[in-house]
Amino acid sequence: MIALWLLLPAAWAQQSWDLEAATTRALAVGVDLEAAALAVADRQATLLARRGAALPDLSLRAGSTGSLGRTWSEELAANVTQPVGSVSAGLYGSVPLARGGQIRAQRHQAEAWLEAAQADLDQARHDIAWAVADGLLAVDQAAAQVEIRRAAVTSALALEERIAAYVENGARTAADLHQQRATVASARATLAQAEQSLRDAELGMVRLLRLDPLQAWRFAGPLQAPALPEDPAALVDRALVSRPGLLGLSEQADAAFQGWRSARAGRRPQLDLSVGTSTSLITSNDAAVDEQLADQARAWATVDLTVPLFDGHATRAEVEAATAAQRSAALTLEDQREEVAVHVQQVLAELESARATEQATTEGVAAAEAALAVVEERFAAGIASLVELTDAREALTEARAQGVVARTDRLRAGFTLAWATGALVP
Repeated sequence: MIALWLLLPAAWAQQSWDLEAATTRALAVGVDLEAAALAVADRQATLLARRGAALPDLSLRAGSTGSLGRTWSEELAANVTQPVGSVSAGLYGSVPLARGGQIRAQRHQAEAWLEAAQADLDQARHDIAWAVADGLLAVDQAAAQVEIRRAAVTSALALEERIAAYVENGARTAADLHQQRATVASARATLAQAEQSLRDAELGMVRLLRLDPLQAWRFAGPLQAPALPEDPAALVDRALVSRPGLLGLSEQADAAFQGWRSARAGRRPQLDLSVGTSTSLITSNDAAVDEQLADQARAWATVDLTVPLFDGHATRAEVEAATAAQRSAALTLEDQREEVAVHVQQVLAELESARATEQATTEGVAAAEAALAVVEERFAAGIASLVELTDAREALTEARAQGVVARTDRLRAGFTLAWATGALVP
């Protein structure tokens, strides 16, 4: 089987992906998006059929028959066996005049289904865009952690050289050197774990974008969430009118209502008009063809009135089922509206908390840097122990790592807020 990435356009043959390019790519190759688009096409076909139900049905019919029969021959003065054939053709048409509003309700139902499918497609686009942003945030965070851990290894190695010099001069014991070597080994192990996390995050993006996993790809930043007003009421109002998934549920509720109207129409009388014209030609007839066609020509019009009296409770059952479906759709919509409002408030609170946490970690990094500077001076003077210096270095490394996590949490909350309010994809 030919690999998928070998079949993609040359425009995708780039090695670096930022948020815009990755989102465009994911929207172009997403399987879920393709499935949603197929659902839209299916609903379009349904709507076309429902619209056609109100249009006249026109058909041309032709046929021929042949048989053997005994007929009286004037020339032979006797019954003779001879073939008899006939050819007929006609134009037939019918049109519904009144169906108790059923055709209109079914058309509106199909329109609502189409709008719901389109909303599902838009929601799939938002979901993919959020997945891309989340994946890039994971790569960005992992890359930053690798840089922090790599700096820690470099710093630990430099300190090991200093301690080795101190040991050689008799200023420090060999125990300090062995202890520092253990610290270096631990820092290298932590770096290896961070590098593995980065590889995992990058492979996640490769899978999401359906790229060649055998090639080297770079996923670039920086990332910036869409700017939104942070007034809770405005955000909730925006989500209620813009979130595609909620709009889809609203259209599904309308489709259920139209289904209920269609079911009720089954109790009403129906009026249909049928028209047609036909003629025929008989081979055994000695008359000229044009005379036969004129003699056999027929035209008619029929109006049929159907009044439902009893159908074994089929219509009643259909109405009751449609009533239950309508109520269920309305309850689902109401529940989701409440859930969306709560979700927006939760995400906004998470964003505010992430900002406060990021500010606290920034201050923590500054404090850890100041503390390390003091310990470095004391260690150089022979006052502080190696354990004290190691603890100060690890405190700074962890503070920086926490700062990266806090920054990622803030950005992720911003993207989630845009997703929750339907603002992630224009």
